[in-house]
Amino acid sequence: MAGHDAAGSNFNPAESTLTPGALSRLTYERGFVTAPYNPAFDCPPPPSDAVAVDGVIYYLSADYVEAHQISTGVALWRSQLWPRPGEHPATGLAVKGGRVLVSLSDCLSNSDPTGFLVAFDARTGTRLWQNADVPADTFTMSASTVAYRHSTGVCCTPGVVVIDAASGREEWRADETVTCGPLIVVAEVIPDCDLGANGRLIAKGMALSSGRIVWTRTVDSRFAFTRGDGDTHAGKDLYARDYSGRIIALNPTTGRTKWRAANETGDVLGVGAARLFVTCGNAEAPAICALSRADGRRLWETPGVTAPTAVAIAAGVVYPSPKWPPVVAETGDLLWESAYAASAYAASADNVIVARGKLIMTAGRIIDVFGLQPPSRGTVPLGHQAT
Repeated sequence: MAGHDAAGSNFNPAESTLTPGALSRLTYERGFVTAPYNPAFDCPPPPSDAVAVDGVIYYLSADYVEAHQISTGVALWRSQLWPRPGEHPATGLAVKGGRVLVSLSDCLSNSDPTGFLVAFDARTGTRLWQNADVPADTFTMSASTVAYRHSTGVCCTPGVVVIDAASGREEWRADETVTCGPLIVVAEVIPDCDLGANGRLIAKGMALSSGRIVWTRTVDSRFAFTRGDGDTHAGKDLYARDYSGRIIALNPTTGRTKWRAANETGDVLGVGAARLFVTCGNAEAPAICALSRADGRRLWETPGVTAPTAVAIAAGVVYPSPKWPPVVAETGDLLWESAYAASAYAASADNVIVARGKLIMTAGRIIDVFGLQPPSRGTVPLGHQAT
């Protein structure tokens, strides 16, 4: 899923192959080209989204979701998302607990939008269930539950809904009057906001299992949650911006502040085992910085040619995008000596996935796979020409 886990950390702690010392041997293996999207009602195309789980890559392609074996490129299955092509474009993709979940939207009506969550069997592509109760704008998925945020419309009140991942059955919902950041789950808690009786903004933590409010705190209108650490990390940190725009770390189970960064006001891109990676610099001199997760102090700053908008973190390497080479997580050093570095810079990668010794880069309709083996044929294409 986007963000790698329900907390949006963008960190894969299980990867151990693609270390900083191994990246010089990284070579292009194969690529996939998704089908062009032909909308029926001027709807936007699906996102450049792919997920890699257990040696299989899942991706959105026009009105379908597809699964291919990463090591060989062999197609495993292809399932249609909606009976009438071009009517409901996909907006998100996640794979967890043996299930593939795709969100679909309806761009026909802004006043009464409709949307769907559709689940497939990850091994066979068989359609398992479909939830069309309310519009699903954003969602996040764990092994047993799916949480999504729906928008306002004639049909419903905006809020957060949690459903059972196996059946699509609703478990609970909580109405809300205002949101303050992306939908994430940290330490089995969903952080969210609402308006108090006096009109002040209230940040709150809701138990994933029941929706029960486990903590609240009054915050400024500029307050916003950003990301959390992954499910396998000790500490379970929740990150946000305070009234001044500075990055703060919270305890997700109590809502209490752990630390407030001195002068860091950038976007939180990802959360590694010991470091927080954020944007820094300025428009004329963009950069990426690493902050200590212990106290928020800056550890290093590395300049680039563009401001990074996303990262993937794995095996001691940070992969910013677009137009960035890999970066050593501990030192901030740039790693130019790999085929991926040249391709990522030339192709302006939208997203990077690192799993099981493979690096997967999406750029528009192009999905490229890199590995430490010699390329199966040719060399890495520096200019991607979609057909």
